This record gives sequence, structure tokens and C-alpha cells, in this order.
Amino acid sequence: MNFLNVSPFVPKDTPEDPFSPKSMDEDFGLTNSMLEGAMPIVYGTGMTLITIVFVVAVIVLVMAMIFKNGQWTKWSTGVMITTLIFILFLRGLPILFFSSDAIGWTVIIDDGLRLAVSTGIYVSLTMLLVGLLFRLNYKLINHKEYLRWSKRLYVGSVLTAVLITVMPSVLLGI
Repeated sequence: MNFLNVSPFVPKDTPEDPFSPKSMDEDFGLTNSMLEGAMPIVYGTGMTLITIVFVVAVIVLVMAMIFKNGQWTKWSTGVMITTLIFILFLRGLPILFFSSDAIGWTVIIDDGLRLAVSTGIYVSLTMLLVGLLFRLNYKLINHKEYLRWSKRLYVGSVLTAVLITVMPSVLLGI
């Protein structure tokens, strides 16, 4: 006897809506907590492995310099530079990620520009001092190579100083 013309196969109690939004913690709570607990261990182990690769590259560089093997010297310097960049990237990425608002990015970029300019000024001064040292060596032992190197270092120092102080203003003014 079906008075309301309702099929007997329709459930009487409607269960919870299967398409209602749920929190991710209900489904992935255990996985999320496991990942949160494992991330410091994975990060520390990864940094340790990268450091081991760097130390091995240093040892290979020393051995390559002792035995005068250019191929291994090239390989080890490439590995050392790559691991250094990789470590700096992994250490700097969280800083960049957590300062992702517009003001934070402009401050980071301005600080990077100031760092590059000040580094260039120090490199220019170092080139000038090394050029003076080479000029002194030329005066002491009268070797022509020292005179050529000192002239090249003077030119490089002046070019670096001029370009590093003038070009940021020119490029930012365009």
C-alpha cells in the first residue's frame, strides 16, 4: 500500500549529504601529521647529504690539483658551485615564500640591488689593491707580466666602479 506514490526503494532517512564540504583533516589528518613530523628530518638529512657531496667535491678538487688533472678539477668546481647554489636556494626559498606580500618583495629586491652594488664596489677596490701589489712586484723584480696584469686590473677596477655606481641609476631611470 503505497499511499503517497513513493517508491519503496527510496530510503526513509536521508544520510549526510555526500557532496557537503569536509575539512581536509578528516581525510588526510594522519598523513598531514606524519608529513609535518617528517619534514624536519627529511630537510636535515637532505642538507647533510648535500654537505657530504660538497665535502667530497672539495677532496676531489684537492686531489685533482695535486695530480694536475683538469677534468676532475672542472667537475669538482662545478659540483661545489652547484651545491652552494642549491643550499642557498633551499635556505632562501622559505624566506622568499613567507615574505610574499608586495612590500616584502620590493624590500628584498632593493636589498639585493644594494648588496650587488656594495659587492661590486668591494671587488673594484680589491682589484685596485691587487693591481697596486702587482705594480710593486714589477718595480721590485722588473717582470713585464706584472706590469701587464696591473694595467688590466686598473682598467677592470675603474670599469667595475663606474658601471656598478652609474648603471643602476641609468637602468632604473629608463
